[in-house]
Amino acid sequence: MKPKKLTRDALKAARDYLTRSARPLEYARYRCVFERAAPHEAIEELFAFRCDDGGFGYALEPDFRAQESSALAVAGALQIVRELSEVSGKAASELLPESTRADLLSWLERTFDASTKTWAIIPDFDAAIPHAPWWNPDGIAERFGFYVLNPTAELAGFYADLAPAGWVSQLFVTIRDRLIEREEIDMHELLSVKRLLETSSMPEAIRVEVIAELRRLLPGCVVTDPDRWGEYCLRPVDIADSPDSPFLPDLGDRIVAANLDRVIDEQASDGSWRPAWSWGDAFPEEWATARREWAGVLTLSRLRLLSRFGRVKRGL
Repeated sequence: MKPKKLTRDALKAARDYLTRSARPLEYARYRCVFERAAPHEAIEELFAFRCDDGGFGYALEPDFRAQESSALAVAGALQIVRELSEVSGKAASELLPESTRADLLSWLERTFDASTKTWAIIPDFDAAIPHAPWWNPDGIAERFGFYVLNPTAELAGFYADLAPAGWVSQLFVTIRDRLIEREEIDMHELLSVKRLLETSSMPEAIRVEVIAELRRLLPGCVVTDPDRWGEYCLRPVDIADSPDSPFLPDLGDRIVAANLDRVIDEQASDGSWRPAWSWGDAFPEEWATARREWAGVLTLSRLRLLSRFGRVKRGL
């Protein structure tokens, strides 16, 4: 059976959704990725989420609506910078003004806990600020594994992207050792380590060892049962997200192809892809806003995924 492809009409519907309903940031990112717009347009939109202390906040991560900066939002911002770097062929240091890079590095250094070698994922905040239930401040460190992998792994990589330093190289070793000790891994921890692997400054010997450890942990984390793909879970294409992924052989071409077919089928009638989660009864008005913002983020993410695998028929 031939693999499914996103039709031109479906692509147009997705673009129309991003134009009409997404945040300006996601539309600018779409234009850079798919229409060769200058990356500075998306960078300017990203800067709308900058905080005075050099970090990012202002609900860049739609489920956490606090204005102040957080490692969660900084990681999200640097994921976008990496995306724009890949598309434009320009290094992160070229995309970000020197003052912005300096502010980000300063923020990362100030918020790093040297005693635990971690970054806390969010700061203490007023629980009255709208947020998803999993961001409730009570017990959050325990729920997020005391941050030893999430968000620490990816932030170490992003720091190295901006300014390679000896202490970050040592942190790479620490993260590898933490993985070796694990018998299981949470989906968000796995994704954080996967993003660490994408930094060009990671020593190759450490990279090989980290990949081997993630391969060992994959079976207990990735959901390969198609009947469960409608749940909030780590699906094959979340980890094997390109044809050259080192994890594609572990999951298999057939299961990844079936997952890509499923992604195409999940596009909604308005052209978007929608979140598989909700806030329950918490902050219903703000959740409606966050849900729309997430639909924009996910629509762009799904289009990029399908495009990497050659699953999009081009030409509007």
